[in-house]
Amino acid sequence: MQGYFGNPLATQAVSHDGWIDSGDLGYQAEGELYVTGRFKDIIIKGGRNLYPQEIEEVVGGVSGIRQGCVAAFGISNLNTGTERFIIVAETRINDESELESLKGKIVNRVIDCLGLPPDIVVTVPPHAVPKTSSGKIRRDACRRLFQEGKLVQSRRPTWLQVVTIALGSVGGYVRRGFHWLCRTLYGFYTWWILGIIGVPCWLILWFVPASDSGLSRRIYRFLCRCTFSFIGMNPLLEGQDHLARAASLASQGKPLLLVSNHSSYADALVLGAALALDFRFLVKSEVASWPVLGRFVRKCDFLLVHRYDASQLSPDFQKVHSRLKEGAVVHIFPEGTFTRARGLRPFQMGAFKLAVETNSYLLPVTLCHLRQVLPEGAWLPRWHPIRVVVGPLLIPQSGELAEQVRLRNAVQKEFLRHCGEGALDLILAGPPRE
Repeated sequence: MQGYFGNPLATQAVSHDGWIDSGDLGYQAEGELYVTGRFKDIIIKGGRNLYPQEIEEVVGGVSGIRQGCVAAFGISNLNTGTERFIIVAETRINDESELESLKGKIVNRVIDCLGLPPDIVVTVPPHAVPKTSSGKIRRDACRRLFQEGKLVQSRRPTWLQVVTIALGSVGGYVRRGFHWLCRTLYGFYTWWILGIIGVPCWLILWFVPASDSGLSRRIYRFLCRCTFSFIGMNPLLEGQDHLARAASLASQGKPLLLVSNHSSYADALVLGAALALDFRFLVKSEVASWPVLGRFVRKCDFLLVHRYDASQLSPDFQKVHSRLKEGAVVHIFPEGTFTRARGLRPFQMGAFKLAVETNSYLLPVTLCHLRQVLPEGAWLPRWHPIRVVVGPLLIPQSGELAEQVRLRNAVQKEFLRHCGEGALDLILAGPPRE
C-alpha cells in the first residue's frame, strides 16, 4: 500500500526504508511463509506472550459456546504493569446459573491449556462479538466496546438491520431524484425566461435599421442582463477599475481588443450581461445563418470569420483590422472553440497578431465556473455562481513576433490564475464542434 488515506502520521509510523510494516506475525518453514496473527493482538500477561487465536480456539471447544464467536484480548493495567486477560464468548444460554457454570468451564479449560486463568470472562448473546464482512473477529472493536460498557447492549435483529439499510438506500435514491428534478425544472425555467425576454427582443430587431447596430447591441445586452437577473445568477464582476480604464480608452476612440477563455455555450451571454462596453463579437460565419441567433449576429454587426475557407481568412481578419483602427471594441475567444474536456485549450495567435499590428490595448476577461452552468453536450443549464474577472490592460511594445508570444503568455497566465482549470497541452482537446 502507499499509506493510510488522509493520515500521514500513521503512514510514517509504519514506513521503514520504503517498506510498510504490516504488523503481521508468522514463521518460515521449508521455503513457505505462514502468517499466524497480528503483533498488536498479542496479550502480555505476567511476562508471557499469549496468542488470541489459540485461546479463542480452546474456548470455542467448550460446550455451549458458539464456535468462531470468541474474542480474546488484553487491556493495559498500569497498577500491575501488565495486561488484564479478557475473554468474550457468545452463547445462546440465558439462565444465570447456567451462565456462571459455563464461565467456570471456560476458566478451567484455559488453565488446563495455558497454565493461567483469564482475569475476566464475559458471555454475550449471539452476534454481539463484532466481525468483519469476511467473518474475522474484530478484536480492537470488541476491546473498545468492552471498555465503553456497550458489549452486552441489545442489538437490533437482522431483519430490522436489513430494512434500515434498504430504507437508507431508498433515501439516497429519493434525494438524488429530488436534486435531478430541481436541476431539470431550473433548466426549463431558464429557457422559458430566455424565451419570454428573447422573443420580444428578437421581434424588435426587425424594426431596428441595419445602420443602427449600436441600438441592436444595447438590446442584446439588455436581454443578457435581464435573463441572468431573473434566473438568479447575476455574474460577480471583479476588476472594475480595469474595466473603467478600458471604457475610458474606448470612449476616446483607442483600439481595444477583449479576449476571454471559452468553456460554455453561455459565455457570450455572460459577457453581454457583465461588461458595460459596446463591443462586437468575432464569431464563426455559420452562426449568421442560424434562425434566431443569426438575426442578433447580423443586426448587432458582429464580425464574421470563415473558419473552413482559407481564402476568406485573410479578408475576414483585414476587416477586423480595419474596425479596430476605426476605434471599434472587438471581442475574440483565443481558444477558438471549446469541447467537453476541462481545461484551458491552446491559444490561436490571431488575436495577438491583431493586437500587435493595430497597436490595440488588450483586455483579458476571465470567465469562471461557466463549464458547470452549460458545458458542451448539455442543453439544460444548471445554477452555479459565476465570476467575471477583468484583468489589467496589456499594451503591445513592438510589432515583432516575440511580442505576440509575450501577450499570449501573459493572457494565458491571467486566465489560469482565475478560471480554476489547468492548461490542456494538446493541439485539440477533443473533436471541434461544428
